[in-house]
Amino acid sequence: MDGFINLYKPPGFTSHDALNIVRRSFPATKIGHGGTLDPAATGVLPVCLGKATKLQDMVMGQTKVYEADVIFGLTSLSLDMSGEVRVTDRSFILDEENLKTVLKSFVGEQMQLPPAVSAIKQGGVPLYKLARKGQQVELKPRRIVIEEIALKEVYAGEQQPRIRIAVTCGKGTYIRSLGRDIGEALGTTAVIDRLVRLAAGDFTAASAYTLEEIETLTKKRDYSFVMPMDFAVRDLPVYQVKDGKEWKAMTDGNSITEQEMADGKVAVYDMHHVLMAIAEAENGVLLPKKILWQRRKRKEPLAKVMGLAHYDREEKSAVVIGNFDGVHLGHRFLIEHCVKAAEAKGLLSVVFTFYPHPKIFFGAEEHSYLSTEEEKSRIIDGLGADVLLTADFDAGFAEISAERFVGEILKDKLHGALVYVGEDFSFGKGGGGDAQRLKTVAAQYGIEVEILSSVTYQGQRISTSKIKEFLAKGDVIAASHLLGGAYTVSGTVSHGNELGRDLGFPTANLDFPPGIFIPKAGVYIAYADYNGVKREAVANVGKRPTVEDGLLPNIEVHILSEVPDLYGKKLTVTLLCMIREEKKFASLADLSEAIAVDREKAESFFENRRSGPCNCR
Repeated sequence: MDGFINLYKPPGFTSHDALNIVRRSFPATKIGHGGTLDPAATGVLPVCLGKATKLQDMVMGQTKVYEADVIFGLTSLSLDMSGEVRVTDRSFILDEENLKTVLKSFVGEQMQLPPAVSAIKQGGVPLYKLARKGQQVELKPRRIVIEEIALKEVYAGEQQPRIRIAVTCGKGTYIRSLGRDIGEALGTTAVIDRLVRLAAGDFTAASAYTLEEIETLTKKRDYSFVMPMDFAVRDLPVYQVKDGKEWKAMTDGNSITEQEMADGKVAVYDMHHVLMAIAEAENGVLLPKKILWQRRKRKEPLAKVMGLAHYDREEKSAVVIGNFDGVHLGHRFLIEHCVKAAEAKGLLSVVFTFYPHPKIFFGAEEHSYLSTEEEKSRIIDGLGADVLLTADFDAGFAEISAERFVGEILKDKLHGALVYVGEDFSFGKGGGGDAQRLKTVAAQYGIEVEILSSVTYQGQRISTSKIKEFLAKGDVIAASHLLGGAYTVSGTVSHGNELGRDLGFPTANLDFPPGIFIPKAGVYIAYADYNGVKREAVANVGKRPTVEDGLLPNIEVHILSEVPDLYGKKLTVTLLCMIREEKKFASLADLSEAIAVDREKAESFFENRRSGPCNCR
């Protein structure tokens, strides 16, 4: 959960105490606050949840408004009524005209000596701990700004004259010190009583929640009181990323170019108007300083459900629907938005997909997959969803009307409250329903539908078919941009004819999984990952025309370093770039010579890559 809570801190609690109570409702969530509030004080305490803790400084720097009583003729070590109070002046008489003049004198920029009892640290230890042990503390004046002091009430007739003031001030102002200083300016001593923080920026007491209210709401999985991170950046200029390339760059912490943006802090939003980062613009370049878009970390493993009949969860859900073959950058954009919305609304996040692909079921065209179901599951697992539900796309499913799909499946079976789809989404018998139709029908069942625009990359719409086009050309670099990560193939190493070993270049042989799209035949620079260890390699995709032409395509991987026996082991091969097309050589000697050249190119590539960015094209 990421965002802010406007907490009304009760008296008798330190800010740390209050946060500990909030933590009970948000276990395993990072929590901070936007400005310490004294234990005796009450009122607004901004609480930062999750990635909103990265915006803590922006919340703490906001203007604050306090209401406090100043009692004259008293003193205490803590400068308020919570300490041991002594009477110093029983004869003080309050002159209201003089008081007004004194209050005006404290408006503006000035140096203020903090209380001896405060959270300021000396040698790593808070001053209040040293002071209460009777140790000498070193107090240094701090620059503060008081914007306004309003005199609300005067209680001149009490035994110790008292006033009520409202103070509007900047970061670091101590109202207890202000009370002390006002007393000194009037020729006496003073302490603070009834200190209430009425506002911290746009966090106000009128809209704050008590600890009890927060606990009650979270037990109901009602997180409507959590304010989005946007709340802290409303005054910053905004930059909206244009496409998947910029979205990926920003999530990875890389800069993007934007010549029109003025220098300074910028709030960066994605294509669906979700806050991604706080960046620093300088000379036409946006460099992310605080990444606010990060994948959710689940508390439990991804639940994998095969078949609608086996889905038995009772929680209300946020559902994202699609085939998600390859789980490319556009798919990830859609899934991650659903996961984040589900977390914010206290819903179960469900990725709803199908097998086989509808194109295969209807037999309208030959179809191959970019990824196996296992690989699809692995990527979706990493995106933080709670459930991966794979429905059987059979004759019965194909006959379901749009209305039945929404009412019987989304509403009754999945308990859907929120649904995410892409703008090209189709559903229902014959694909007769589109995204807008889904929104209309779902509204009748009280289900909210979010339709996300297609993600583009350098002006091209990201799609499975476009990725296949690039792979068919051997352009795995372009394919990786659209996938959001390098193109990989996994399989079990099988025995080959061991010709590579005889030629001095031993290889591991992998068969492509059935139904998987096969990239252009050729030789690629690659990584081979076994048991979590990534090794530099050369991979040949194709039918080995020099020695075994006519066989089914496979991958032969020559690892550049010493490796253990891999027969029967699972190997994941990442294709980085093609260095040549597959070729039939006149002799084994010519083949051996070509493989040696391939190896040299790969070694040079990796050497350059270790010393800096490298593109093999």
